[in-house]
Amino acid sequence: MSYRLEQINDLIKQEMAKAIQQELEMPAGVLVSVAEVKTNKDLKRAKIGISVFPFARRQEIFSFILKRIKHLQYLVHQKITFKYSPIFWL
Repeated sequence: MSYRLEQINDLIKQEMAKAIQQELEMPAGVLVSVAEVKTNKDLKRAKIGISVFPFARRQEIFSFILKRIKHLQYLVHQKITFKYSPIFWL
């Protein structure tokens, strides 16, 4: 992976983590973090890896985030400007 893609992945990771923390109200006792981001070389898609604690609530939280992924994508794209704004998928 090129240095540029690593920088883009880190930037998307930081902004996505901020968006999740600020915009989504997680249930009490749940911790969500963005574990990794993998962006395609053409910058059209970005896979977001999310970790959830406690693990038992993983499916519930994953569904919760998936329902709001377009809004999170919009918020991240407002902060970061690329020629192509990648589509996020979990």
